Order: sequence, then C-alpha cells, then structure tokens
Amino acid sequence: MLKAPVWVVLADAGAARFFERLRANAKLSERVDLAMTAAPLETPRERLGRVHDRIGPARHAMTPRRSPRAASAVRFLKTVADAVNAAADAGAFKALVLCAPPRPLGLLREHLSAPALGRLNQAIAKDYLHASAEELEQRLRAD
Repeated sequence: MLKAPVWVVLADAGAARFFERLRANAKLSERVDLAMTAAPLETPRERLGRVHDRIGPARHAMTPRRSPRAASAVRFLKTVADAVNAAADAGAFKALVLCAPPRPLGLLREHLSAPALGRLNQAIAKDYLHASAEELEQRLRAD
C-alpha cells in the first residue's frame, strides 16, 4: 500500500487527468481543477523554406527537425510535468503513479524534478486516460 496522499496522473500527448487518494483506505477522486488539454495544432501560415539543389536549378522544401504534432506533444507533456513538479515541491503528495502510453511516459519522466522522481512509486506504460475512477482502481490493483 502506498503512503497517502497519493496522486495518480493519467496522460497522453493531448490530455491529462489527475486523481488523488487522501487517506490509505479512501477511494480515488478526480481533481477536475487540474485537468489539462493540449492546445489545438496551428496550421502553417506560410510555406516551408526552400533550398537550392547542389547541382542544377532544382529547389527543395526544408523539413523541420520535429513535426508540429511531436513538438506540441513535448510542450504539453512538459506542462504536465511542471504541474506535478510544483505539487511535489509543495508537498501535495507522498506517492506518485504515472499512467501513459510508452513514449509520453518517457517524456514525462524526463521532465520530472528530483523530488517528484523520488516520490514516483509506479510508472505504467498503458493508456488509462478515459477510465473512470472505479475502473482505474481495479486496473491499478491488477498491475
């Protein structure tokens, strides 16, 4: 059993939900005030830059190092990690459980501070974002 209070963070590249258990035998309750969603992707307003071919008159578009979707996901997951870091610094939880698909889970763990990582008890590489509190309780017991 994890020391209370426990935070359970469910996230993917576009949304995050926060649950907490205040006492050892209490049920999980959702913190709706902390829920986050990523900003919608902006469509590019102008064409990508062009470069000349080394030989001949051809020109080619320069591709960005990271797709706009991937860049948006990294920014959003950094925002989620910042919220968890602030809560860890404030002492809002003693144990942390992260549930996210594998790639977002890795990005979240990469951006967590030392105090938050010290309280990380479980990292589950599954997408439970749309689960209710009761389903989440059952799935966490099973994992």
